[in-house]
Amino acid sequence: MCVCKEYYRMQNLLKLSQAFQIELNRILQT
Repeated sequence: MCVCKEYYRMQNLLKLSQAFQIELNRILQT
């Protein structure tokens, strides 16, 4: 079992959620 793949996926999800939050904040501020 490779942990690297799981870790990479987690990092990807984290980046996605962060970008989503930034977009959401931008929309709410307008």
